[in-house]
Amino acid sequence: MEFNEKLKKKEYIYFMPDLLEKYKKYRRRSIKLNTDMIEKCITRNILEKASRYLGILKGNTLIFECEDEVNVLMDFALHEIKINGKNVIEIYMEKYGFKDEIEKEIINAHLFSYTSLFEVADIFENEGIILLKDLLNKEKKLKLMDIGFSKTASKGLLIFIRILPFEEFNTTSGISFVFENRLKNRLINEYKTFNKPAESESMRCFICFHQLYRQYGIDVYYIHI
Repeated sequence: MEFNEKLKKKEYIYFMPDLLEKYKKYRRRSIKLNTDMIEKCITRNILEKASRYLGILKGNTLIFECEDEVNVLMDFALHEIKINGKNVIEIYMEKYGFKDEIEKEIINAHLFSYTSLFEVADIFENEGIILLKDLLNKEKKLKLMDIGFSKTASKGLLIFIRILPFEEFNTTSGISFVFENRLKNRLINEYKTFNKPAESESMRCFICFHQLYRQYGIDVYYIHI
């Protein structure tokens, strides 16, 4: 969903209360659904495969550089590791389906999710909206709804995130790699030349920016809304 720069702030504030409540409701349901998918469908084999790709598994031990790397590993395992051509989201959908329309929308958002490196172009804190530029896709503009991030982000900040597209808004899957703006060209150039083995372009992108985050990233502190 593209952001209309000509849209005046007052024109969409009118709709924000209902949209914010819907966003909060979907975020709560997403957290529960993620937990369910992890507990029911992430096997030891999937976890081991994911941790090897990310360089987290050393011998038989998982080595995390920070607490949030647990969430990074789970996001990677859910979306990027495939068994017989299907990722965990698809496996869960086939085995358990969905309980209602909200859960169906959330699962579909995961199925159509994608990662990229974005630059914060503008922030509308009262509305919980951040305007982003997709640096890996011709600087395409995108509206992101994230109440916590809208309170702490600053213009120019670089973030690698997974976008979950819904009909009325975009959210993240919950993980983020944050970088200073001065690193923009270096990050893009290193991504272009990154050649470690991966099963897909999406996986290569995630592995690359995870490694770059370990080298150059800024620590993130989350605000739960």
